[in-house]
Amino acid sequence: MDNLVLTRVAREASAELTGSILVEFGQQSRERFRLVFDTPEGRRAFIVSMNPERPWLGRDLRRWRGPRWSPDPFTVAAGKALEGRRVVAVTKDGSDRTLRFDLGAEAGLVLELATHGANLVVLGGGRSVREALRHARRGGGWSAIGEPWSPRPLPPRLLDPFVSSAEAIDRFLAGRAGAGEPALEALRRGLFGIGSIGAQLVIDESAATGESLGRVLRRRLDELRDGAGECAVEAPSDPESARLLPWRPRKPVAGVERVTGEGAAGTAALYYEAVEQAQRLRTRIAALSSILRGEIARTLGAAGKVGREIEGFEDPERHRRMGEALLAGLASARRGDGRIAVPDPAEPSGEAVVIPDEPGRSLTDIADGLFERHRRARRGRRLAGGRLALLSARAARLQEILDRHAPASSEADAAALESAMRDAGLPVALGAATRGARAAASTAPPRLAGVRVHTSLDGWTILVGRTSRDNDRLTFKLASPEDVWLHAADVPGAHVVIRTPDRRSEVPRGTLVEAASLAAWFSDARDDPAVDVRWTSRKHVRRAKGGSSGVVQLKRFQTIRVRPKPPRDAG
Repeated sequence: MDNLVLTRVAREASAELTGSILVEFGQQSRERFRLVFDTPEGRRAFIVSMNPERPWLGRDLRRWRGPRWSPDPFTVAAGKALEGRRVVAVTKDGSDRTLRFDLGAEAGLVLELATHGANLVVLGGGRSVREALRHARRGGGWSAIGEPWSPRPLPPRLLDPFVSSAEAIDRFLAGRAGAGEPALEALRRGLFGIGSIGAQLVIDESAATGESLGRVLRRRLDELRDGAGECAVEAPSDPESARLLPWRPRKPVAGVERVTGEGAAGTAALYYEAVEQAQRLRTRIAALSSILRGEIARTLGAAGKVGREIEGFEDPERHRRMGEALLAGLASARRGDGRIAVPDPAEPSGEAVVIPDEPGRSLTDIADGLFERHRRARRGRRLAGGRLALLSARAARLQEILDRHAPASSEADAAALESAMRDAGLPVALGAATRGARAAASTAPPRLAGVRVHTSLDGWTILVGRTSRDNDRLTFKLASPEDVWLHAADVPGAHVVIRTPDRRSEVPRGTLVEAASLAAWFSDARDDPAVDVRWTSRKHVRRAKGGSSGVVQLKRFQTIRVRPKPPRDAG
């Protein structure tokens, strides 16, 4: 987190939280923690993100939409040690990105918010480390359990601007300039705790006012210490270029909006929540595209295999010509050395056709075998050709989806991409149709689950499990209570689910028959002429006590008899 912004947040937290009670230390995700304080003005909630690339502290602005997270052992221990304690003081050393909550003589909480060094540390008596989210690394780093905690020392050859005069800062920068270092690099690398954004703001203001860099920086740091001014989010038309500014620049920029939230902590949360949401969206779109590319490669690989199978088929017409020649030349056929020679009726010269002999079989039986091989080869080529056409068309369709949605950059774009992939039979975004499940799914990268996706002639989505574990996940994780559940009666087979758009939707008879035919096809009764299929609402399905994965009991059900049929969109 930018140190100058954190300085504002720390001052604000000190004024607001000193004397309050820490009533909740919770965890929302692997890296996201929530602190709730009881103040005279009401409860105040803060979010602490331990993302190594972008740690931050800010107000809790919205309800967490991610999946529920079981607290880590650190969170449980920290809650027991800290909850119910009064905040005596909130302090921050000027140049260090560390915030410390003093919770009495025997407890404290340290937020270390340096990039690639983020950590949460619970202190005990004597400021010793009682618990830590991330433990000490070999060769230095975080404090070890039981050792006294101390802030990291100032790196050598750097200047702490928070305790330096304007003249001292100018002398230091002049020395760096004399060594050939540009002003921006000298400010952000030579002055500890300033950062790239703060350095650029100081340079711009110095150029606009004519003041020295040291005077501009000293005045701005004094304003941070005194609580004057406010930080802002600079939001240009390109969201990727948004910046969190420690103070508002004096000069406005055309086409650039500067937004503030509820204090520094609210403004910081606005910025970081937007950044993390954009990152989750990029991850989601990248995962969807990766699934698409993988399925295209798999489909093209299958098409290539079928193409090689077609090339390996013997020429069907060759067997037919040999069979016809053999029947036409039964009287003149000559057998010997494992071969049969007969005149070729298609050649006026009477050139002989050589046919492999099969000792022990009559010539007419051999001719019948040749005609049967002709029929099998023709049928095999026809079926393989049809499958090749289906695979080629599917690969082209998937590639078209990938190309059409390549510029996806918004939530609506990602939803449209998921919808197109589901229409193409790829099982993405199949979570149960509940508000919480949909919200959790939108924050998690999609994955290709073990579920077949089909669309009925009526346009309804039908899901078919692949393995027993997939059946269990489909029924009890993906299906909603009002979805229609089907399974072939009394035989092992796939769980089948018809997704219902809402609770009042009645599944069309045609879709029910189509789903039942799939349940019969993907069961051990596939070869039966007719199969009984049980169907019911998913809410009437229970896991069988003591049964293996995928084994269920039905509270109530109805039965429909259908003929097993493969999916229309097979291939």
